[in-house]
Amino acid sequence: AAGLAADAARELDDAMAAFRQQRLDHDLADAELARSEAALTAGEPAAAQRWATVAQRHFRRHSNDARACLAELTRLRARSGAPGRRAAMAAEAAGLAEQLSRLGLDSDAEMAGLLAARALLRDGDLVAARHRLAAVRRRRTAQPLPGGLLRRLTRAELAEREGRPGSALAE
Repeated sequence: AAGLAADAARELDDAMAAFRQQRLDHDLADAELARSEAALTAGEPAAAQRWATVAQRHFRRHSNDARACLAELTRLRARSGAPGRRAAMAAEAAGLAEQLSRLGLDSDAEMAGLLAARALLRDGDLVAARHRLAAVRRRRTAQPLPGGLLRRLTRAELAEREGRPGSALAE
């Protein structure tokens, strides 16, 4: 986040090698998830997806559902800009939002719900996108910055697609 994604990636690569050697599986999975997030920050979505998938597999192996869902969220965030079947991604993100909410990870659930709304929007389904966006409730007064920005961006994109440029600019 401080613009040092490449430095973070190098440090994480070294840490992961040490964790593998020492058989620190939980630490390795956490480092893989952090590596995925560093790749995402560095604008490397394919690497972010790859690391998130590996981390998710390790978290599931150790029955850590919450961390596995966070890895899935990172994987979806990395996939969100790629072309493809948006309706399927929207359904996947909506399902993940429900899982995250059940686990008490409200701000992450909000992020997944916003990813679902944006996927519907990019698919051209403005009505479903508006409904999905309305269903994503703000659960906290002090919302993390990425979620707040994604909410504003999604509302701006929807307003623009609906022909409301003033609302889009206001967002």
